[in-house]
Amino acid sequence: MSPSLDQASTKPRYRTTTTILLLVAAAIIGNQADGNDKPNFVIFIADDHGINHSAPYGQPEYQTPNMQRMAAEGIRLTNAYVAAPTCGPSRAALCTGMMPCRNGIKANHEKELNLGVESLLPQLAAQGYDIVFRGKIAHGRDQPYVTDEVINIRGSIRPEFSLDGVAEYLQQRTDRTRPVALFIGCTFTHRAWPDAGEARMRPEEVTVPAKTFDTLETRREMTRYVEAVERTDRLLGEVRELATKYLPTDNTMTLYTSDHGQSWPFGKWSLYEAGIRTPMIAVWPGKIPAAVTNDAMVSWVDLLPTLIDFAGGESPSDIDGRSLSRVLLNETSQHRDRIFAMHNGGKGEAAYPIRSVRIGHWKYIRNLHPEFYHSTALDVVRKRGKLTLSPHDDLGGSSHQRDRLRMLRRGRSVIQPSSEASTRESSVATR
Repeated sequence: MSPSLDQASTKPRYRTTTTILLLVAAAIIGNQADGNDKPNFVIFIADDHGINHSAPYGQPEYQTPNMQRMAAEGIRLTNAYVAAPTCGPSRAALCTGMMPCRNGIKANHEKELNLGVESLLPQLAAQGYDIVFRGKIAHGRDQPYVTDEVINIRGSIRPEFSLDGVAEYLQQRTDRTRPVALFIGCTFTHRAWPDAGEARMRPEEVTVPAKTFDTLETRREMTRYVEAVERTDRLLGEVRELATKYLPTDNTMTLYTSDHGQSWPFGKWSLYEAGIRTPMIAVWPGKIPAAVTNDAMVSWVDLLPTLIDFAGGESPSDIDGRSLSRVLLNETSQHRDRIFAMHNGGKGEAAYPIRSVRIGHWKYIRNLHPEFYHSTALDVVRKRGKLTLSPHDDLGGSSHQRDRLRMLRRGRSVIQPSSEASTRESSVATR
């Protein structure tokens, strides 16, 4: 007996519905097996890139379309600070979640953590992550905070930065069930910058940083730095393109930042805003709202705890860093009510210990030994660490400059206003 129309039509519909349910269930199971319930992270760390030196931070003369695109697609933080204005202590603080005096790496080129201090990278790995470093993430090799969990991809980083090894890893990694935390460290903005002849801008076109002698030599140096920033931006675009190819866009957070400010007077090796305030831009489609700016005060020691938090883990309770996940998701504009930073100098060179704290619109800077000659990275570049000036040398300059120098030699403190809306600096020396 032939089936009725209703019987004939019901069975195929039942089979179709069952098939769809099975496919949906398989997709859910597949996503769980691929580790897609945990986000991937792409963290791009520049070297010596100051907050004032890109289009999204108010300098349109810099051609930085990829940074600008990230700001348009995600969140731009205006008050992100590093723990120290030199590479070594800053990166050690990043990986330990602890300030330099607590983790033990206080001067540049040091490599010994305090007893009992541990890296946070194993905490991230414990959440099931493959942790991949390409380029300069740690400061030098054999740093104790770079643990066995880290996959280091070797290759050229200057003058060209090769991403071939990263592409090969993402394409051929054996266990695709594990989410990825990919760290890219670019050194283009670290000295030595590209030759002046390679620069896109002419000396007369650049903006000279405040409190800088405006000379032709100064302007030539700035054209080199602008070129370095723009090359960094192009690499950022290549990294994002690569990540889009191999990682799910809607489940990948990309973050751009820098280890401290520009190698320039009042920048790197100082605790002024240009030395320790850094760009920080994050994109995560569907999670981080687009084209928002957040003024919360955050620190680099917060970054690893944030990744661990997003991964579903918990950071140790006795560290200085704490997750800024709610800030990145733009759920709050409050995180820290004060920001601390410190500088000691380099290991065996240019010692000038400084401490600072910012509270609200004000920053207090204390020079522990104002009688020392305050050198910068520029002095080390020019003198190879063999400085010829003493604290008693007459540096010349205007009467105002000589008076200011005498005040700084006598005093131990500097009071410096700090505004979220402006990075212009004004300081008063006090006893």
